[in-house]
Amino acid sequence: MNLKDIQKLKDIVGSSNVLTSSTDTLKYRQDWTSQFKSNFDHCVIKPSSTAEVSAIMEYASKEHIAVVPQGGNTGLVGGGVPFSSRFDDSFSSPFFELILSMERMNRILDFDKVSGSLNVEAGCVLESLSSVCEEHGFMMPLDLGSKGSCQIGGNVATNAGGLRFGRYGSLHSNVLGLTVVLADGRVLSNRIPLRKDNTGYDLNHLFIGSEGTLGIITNVMLSVPPSSRFEYVLLFGLNSFEEVQSLFAATRQHELSMFLSAFEFWDASASSLVSSAFDLSPPFSSPFFVLLETRGSMPHDHLFESFMETVDPFVLNAILASSSSEASHLW
Repeated sequence: MNLKDIQKLKDIVGSSNVLTSSTDTLKYRQDWTSQFKSNFDHCVIKPSSTAEVSAIMEYASKEHIAVVPQGGNTGLVGGGVPFSSRFDDSFSSPFFELILSMERMNRILDFDKVSGSLNVEAGCVLESLSSVCEEHGFMMPLDLGSKGSCQIGGNVATNAGGLRFGRYGSLHSNVLGLTVVLADGRVLSNRIPLRKDNTGYDLNHLFIGSEGTLGIITNVMLSVPPSSRFEYVLLFGLNSFEEVQSLFAATRQHELSMFLSAFEFWDASASSLVSSAFDLSPPFSSPFFVLLETRGSMPHDHLFESFMETVDPFVLNAILASSSSEASHLW
């Protein structure tokens, strides 16, 4: 890549949106854990529209310039950083790559309350989308620990599962349509706010989980469910992983299952690690923990008594959050 290429890229997105100095590009050349880091100079480009992404990819294809799509850079496997950072420096060679950051493409294009569809650009941060949904009486079907930094385009590209997978399924279940820029700059758009669309091939599923190998996602249309008026959070302590499985099976077979939205487990070693790093500790000690969340449009706390009678033989301790602040603390 030479000065002519840099100038061409500046012509597409503007000079201020092309970064070349090692200082400016540092945060894009490494992941948030610093486990994957490139010591070579790479160019970062920040487009603001599908048209700009298309122009970038068309030029990069013609000039044989490698491109790394990057969202919130919250991954743990180095997929969003340059290739040379994935090897020991003694093995890798200075292989230039253009880092294409989606951070400027963060506009919310449309929210349809009738169909419950949200149309956004791929650079929107997940937490901001959750806030917008809440303002309209809806909720995001996806929730992640990295929601304050991760971008919806990256979520779709990696088919992120999240905490609400058990209730709302994967993003294959919630993506209504995508706009994708292919490697040669061609634009494929299939954003239809209609869940029941049985016409022809569903190309969206090819790109969900493709991690940027087939194209760069620039727009996402999502199906979002209405917010739940009633939410409950319970924390359980159990003796073994087998009892965790028993608790899960009992939950699925109980009336409470229709309200189940999250079922997360961890063991004592994980709890100890978190406690030492963040000065947090569970309200009781246990070899295994399960956090269970239920959501619904009607009260269902009356089901907990019979549920607790069912699971009592293998549960050591249990706590039901009595307030939203306590529920947040348990999470």
